[in-house]
Amino acid sequence: MSLPKDFFTQLEQYSELSNREKAVFAEIFCNSKSRVEVTQAFHISESNLSSCLTGIYKKFSINGSGPVKETRLRIY
Repeated sequence: MSLPKDFFTQLEQYSELSNREKAVFAEIFCNSKSRVEVTQAFHISESNLSSCLTGIYKKFSINGSGPVKETRLRIY
């Protein structure tokens, strides 16, 4: 098995996430949970989730708007 060319860059960016961002990231992008499921699991509002996702996108340097950013992060 070989690692992706930029594996360590991705790992470094992931390590810059806060604990909340890591938990949200795992639920949405690893466990394929919906936004509604995540807000319910963490007892947070949709706006808090959006703020958390904004932080994740910034740390991974993902630009765009709306669902485009989520799609870009999924194929990152």
